[in-house]
Amino acid sequence: MTALQRAALLIGAVVALAVAFVALRPADDEPGTTAVVTTTVPSTATPRTVSTASVPKPKPKPPLLTSAKVTELEVEQGDTVRFRARSATDDEVHVHGYDQSRAAPAGKTIEMSFTATLEGIFEIEFENAGVEIAKLTVTP
Repeated sequence: MTALQRAALLIGAVVALAVAFVALRPADDEPGTTAVVTTTVPSTATPRTVSTASVPKPKPKPPLLTSAKVTELEVEQGDTVRFRARSATDDEVHVHGYDQSRAAPAGKTIEMSFTATLEGIFEIEFENAGVEIAKLTVTP
């Protein structure tokens, strides 16, 4: 191949590249057009599945029993009876029929819980003062 042929081949290649460039370039120079660029970024976070069954539900606070009124407590036999009590004076909380009792120091809140094994209606009282603070109803 002569030098002239090589120069002609080189010029032809340059012209072919120029034509390809013009023909294949995006038409972003036209008025009224918008170019949209989309980029995908790989995620480094690992997806996690959280089961709501494994999240324990918070237990509501048991009712607070005081000498101000008689509170009605109703549970089914086999359930857990839960309540809190607060006395203005040193006393004892007593659940009749279940023979459950607990000291109640003045101004302190105590918490009691037990399984309702007996069916019926039972009085809960501040024993020393003789004041009924709740009526416990246990149904079958």
